[in-house]
Amino acid sequence: MARTTHAIVQSKKMIEVPVTVVNKPGGGQAIGYSYINQKEGNAHYIAFSTVNLLTNQIIGTHPLTYTDVTPIAMLAHEYLLFAVRADSQIKNAKSLLDSLKRDPAANSIGFAPSLGGSAHISVALVARAAGVDARKMRMVIFKSGGEAATALLGGHVDVGVVGIPVVMPHVRAGNLRVIAVPAPKRLIGELSQVPTWRDSGVNAVFANWRGVIGPRGLTRDQIDYWERVFKQVAATDEWKRYLQNNELEDGFTDANGAGEFLRTEYEALRTTLTELGLVKK
Repeated sequence: MARTTHAIVQSKKMIEVPVTVVNKPGGGQAIGYSYINQKEGNAHYIAFSTVNLLTNQIIGTHPLTYTDVTPIAMLAHEYLLFAVRADSQIKNAKSLLDSLKRDPAANSIGFAPSLGGSAHISVALVARAAGVDARKMRMVIFKSGGEAATALLGGHVDVGVVGIPVVMPHVRAGNLRVIAVPAPKRLIGELSQVPTWRDSGVNAVFANWRGVIGPRGLTRDQIDYWERVFKQVAATDEWKRYLQNNELEDGFTDANGAGEFLRTEYEALRTTLTELGLVKK
């Protein structure tokens, strides 16, 4: 998403100076958030954010949260896919649930980037709705969705919970199958035949999201500048095609809306993660 945005911004000259994209992986995105937070008041640095901006602090893996940065915009929502190898004995969602009900540790589940992140929440909500103790399940954590997919392809984990862009090339190649998606309704296009968890009798829905943040201490003029840029990006045909091609829902909001969304989402996630036993006392 960052690189797509970069291409749009550069090609349409929305910003008159060179822009670069820098990867800062690790720590469930905590390294990236810490990096951006060191640039207090400097609007030349922004970052793309996910649910880990909230969950890292809630579960105690990193102290930084949404109140330590400057919300700029919300961009999109995505649903992660539950996938297995094409030759897996797990034939469908019901097959996986039956196995986990017999023994929560029967199948290993791989995802990224950390416990308490969007993938883990998706798994835990499915487990809870199905009457399975998520704390007894075998979770395998990877640095990225690509690493989780590679492990799944190699048979090192039984189930992968990863993003659509990572999974679909392997599905098209006949190496992976998607068994369920935690969406409120079936997705469109290639994934229209994939059942939701609700289709399998499990009321579990969870959407990941993508937003944009800046360092703490940005002025209103600095926020307005970036807000205008992302509003322009969200209106382009290139952006709309990107969302469609990656099965993402448009979720654009301005800075004020982003701040309110993060506050509300934080409270909801704290409640959910506490109920799931993931909050460290």
